[in-house]
Amino acid sequence: MRNPNPILSINEYKEIVYANPAAKALLTSIPGCNNELNALLPKNLHEVIQHLKKQTKQVIKIEHQLKSKTLLCEFHRLDDVNQVDVHIVDITEQKIAKDELYYQAFEYSDMPKYFKTFFHDVIRDKTIQCIYDSMWRTIN
Repeated sequence: MRNPNPILSINEYKEIVYANPAAKALLTSIPGCNNELNALLPKNLHEVIQHLKKQTKQVIKIEHQLKSKTLLCEFHRLDDVNQVDVHIVDITEQKIAKDELYYQAFEYSDMPKYFKTFFHDVIRDKTIQCIYDSMWRTIN
């Protein structure tokens, strides 16, 4: 196996033309997917690819939920072969760790309510700014 990370290649007709062994292994590790490789991709695949083709940037990252897994799909536009490669990372454990850390920091801690509210607002504002910046870079 050359690449330990799941990779799918999608042609101009939105058909999966290649799946490496890691993609197939990820699929079989998720119960209820019926060995359908399309399950590894977001449901709005057509819109994502259309958006990718319209922008100057050649990469888009999309998070999506598949059963109990959270997957990060990185779409790479390959103009020379008229296809899109999708690199997939299972970020389920990272998301769980982030949620647990957030809970411990703000919900469970002995920190005074004022500080909890202040830090919560700072994190919310920074998150909104990061989302806005990310969207702005994607659009431009």
